[in-house]
Amino acid sequence: MPHLDPDPALKAAAANDHANVVDNLLTETHPTGREAFVEAVARNNMEVVKLFLRKGYPADSWCIGEALNKAAAAGHKRIVELLLEKTDDWFVGKALCTATEAGCTDFVALLLSRYEHEFMSLGDSVKTAASNNHYEVVELLLQPKLSIMELLLDKYPRHIGEAFDKAVEGSKVKTVSFLLDGGQEKYTAYLGFKIRRAIQAIAPFRRLEMAKLLTTNCS
Repeated sequence: MPHLDPDPALKAAAANDHANVVDNLLTETHPTGREAFVEAVARNNMEVVKLFLRKGYPADSWCIGEALNKAAAAGHKRIVELLLEKTDDWFVGKALCTATEAGCTDFVALLLSRYEHEFMSLGDSVKTAASNNHYEVVELLLQPKLSIMELLLDKYPRHIGEAFDKAVEGSKVKTVSFLLDGGQEKYTAYLGFKIRRAIQAIAPFRRLEMAKLLTTNCS
């Protein structure tokens, strides 16, 4: 009798939320389970996702990390909470970038609450949020109680500078104002150069509100 690959059937069962079929296939066969697990996550089939994890599938953290990223992109909060217990910070950082790009403030807060701050991912997230005018996300990422603004400026000042440039370029007045309020005191010289250059860049375009904000903060 030829060997049948159980994974296609498992993927179909997971996609359609057939928990009993998934349970039988995981018990009676030896699937990899990767595609089926990701499919269940993408479709927000919570009971099937729990079943996979209870049975020890998938075995590799990479697959769980990719599933976490998909759950963050799709807005599946309960699954995100579940998978956060099973993966490491690199994947959480990737999901943080995904949630930031989508402007999902609740998800950003959730991910930050479980995240041992890897500064490069945070810096990329700040820049992405500024580019997309997600002011609330920028504020959350840089909130004083986490001291992330100071940590980022100490370790990766270019990320704050790039976020500032992106926000000015896109006329994101509220975001620019927040970045200036957060960074001006300690990094006057660094941001002062950025401000002067930004004033020159926007001069031909008559962006009056932005120009007023920048000139007010120009030392």
